[in-house]
Amino acid sequence: MPHRPPPPGSKHLQVTTPARTDIDDALAYLAREAGLQVALDFSDRIDEALIKLADVGHSGVSCKWLSPGLRMTTIAR
Repeated sequence: MPHRPPPPGSKHLQVTTPARTDIDDALAYLAREAGLQVALDFSDRIDEALIKLADVGHSGVSCKWLSPGLRMTTIAR
C-alpha cells in the first residue's frame, strides 16, 4: 500500500485589501438594495466560506495564474 501524506490541514488565509474592499462594497450594496439583514446573512456566509477555505486547505479553485497560492470559492445562496 503506497504511503499517503497526512491531509494538508489549516492554512494561513490572507484576505487582501482589494478583496476586503470588494466584500465591503458588496455588503454595502446589499444593505442598500435588499436590507441590512440580507447583508448580515451574506456576511456570515462569507465568513463561513473563508473559514472552510482555511480549514480544508486546498479547497476552492486555484487561481495561481493570478497569484501564487490564490484560491477562489463560490458562496451558495
